[in-house]
Amino acid sequence: MRLAVLAASLGVTLLAFLYIRQNAESRKREGRGGQPTRTSLVPAARDAAAAAATNSQPATSVAAGILERQRSVILSSPYGTAPIKDVIRALKETSGGPDIQLLFQVLALRKQEALPLVKEGLQSGEMWEKHMLTKFLRICPWPETEPELLALAGAKGEEWLPRQGALYALGALGDVSVGPQVAAILREEGCPQGVELIAIGTLARIGYRDGAEAIRPFLEDPDMHLRLFASRALAELGQPVNREFLFSALQNGDYLIRQESCEALGAVGGTDITEKLQLMATNDVHEAVRDAASQSLLQSQIRDLTPAEKLALLRGSLEGAERHNASWILQTILAQCGAEGRAFVGTLAGEDSRLGERSLAFLLLSSNTLK
Repeated sequence: MRLAVLAASLGVTLLAFLYIRQNAESRKREGRGGQPTRTSLVPAARDAAAAAATNSQPATSVAAGILERQRSVILSSPYGTAPIKDVIRALKETSGGPDIQLLFQVLALRKQEALPLVKEGLQSGEMWEKHMLTKFLRICPWPETEPELLALAGAKGEEWLPRQGALYALGALGDVSVGPQVAAILREEGCPQGVELIAIGTLARIGYRDGAEAIRPFLEDPDMHLRLFASRALAELGQPVNREFLFSALQNGDYLIRQESCEALGAVGGTDITEKLQLMATNDVHEAVRDAASQSLLQSQIRDLTPAEKLALLRGSLEGAERHNASWILQTILAQCGAEGRAFVGTLAGEDSRLGERSLAFLLLSSNTLK
């Protein structure tokens, strides 16, 4: 259950971090045969960026050129040319590792072929297949899979792990119309705690304000994590929460509690909260807590800004940001800063750096319309 809580508290962003961080392992495999990894594909796209920059093309053209070259290289790779059934099989047989990055990108680029098999896997696949498919859909949402995700999330006889994954993916889709079905999960007798946590978070993420009634009883739950998740969700839905409870949680010896408290306080906002988050971002002994506090501060700062203003602030924050915060900033730019933000991430994707590699992966997977 602690693993479930950890996964829930870090959310969809961490899942993307986990597979991107595995690039270090993929470098060891270059030039030694076997399936190519994403790292071995990056130089070709980077060459395109350098050529575009030399010709002084606009940032949007540079980003488009990088993506087009990366698509071409991926689709020419063994996974890119293999039968789509084999790609799905490889995904469900992996427990992680460097190839997962390439498999995700191949699925994104071959959506038209993959979609029927993905929908079938969500319906009747084995537990691990459902888990891996929902893991993909969390970072590359496909609206066409919403009926299957909704059915999986509400399946009482299903294992908790794919149910969690389905809720994460529904949150990534952001469709408020699924709110009533997600809220019904919180009234399910004997619902696993890990599923309850993500259902609470999903209601807030999709902005289902009527879900506050289903969330509010969890403020009195004996479990600290559920109380914190409920507090954050209600704050994000514009409801009042107990600030003193959140302040006290910052002193808890469990770093997960402190992390979740920072996330909840970021949703509440206020000058006194900003000061406390600044202290946690600077002084907490655990990296996950510092990251949560830093991200909460940024989220509160950009909340009411225009896309252009958000981009200016986030670009400045990217310099010197720690690894996880940098990835969070990139994804936030793609999600909230429009075409200008996408063009900026495209220019970063041409850099010969870890940040460039992350930017290229996020840029490719962020599109829901890839064919």
